[in-house]
Amino acid sequence: RDNTSGFRGVFRMKNGRYRVSIGFKKQRFYLGTYKEFEEAVQVRLEAEKIINEGFLEAYYQWQEQGGEGTFHFNVEKEGQEFKVTSEIS
Repeated sequence: RDNTSGFRGVFRMKNGRYRVSIGFKKQRFYLGTYKEFEEAVQVRLEAEKIINEGFLEAYYQWQEQGGEGTFHFNVEKEGQEFKVTSEIS
């Protein structure tokens, strides 16, 4: 709603730099600020790829095991890296 850059998760700040973030399961992860719009978009796309591919891989493994139980998928940010975990209960 307050995005003026035209790319989801990339926000232009008053100083002209771009702030990048991504949300997952009601959590917001700050990915940094960047001088160039293209670099900011690339960082956002890479974060989306890590989270989406991690989710799909874990979901397909759960399905292959019969899809029984409750599937839990979590994302944590450790420094500049994402940690993607899943479990079945």
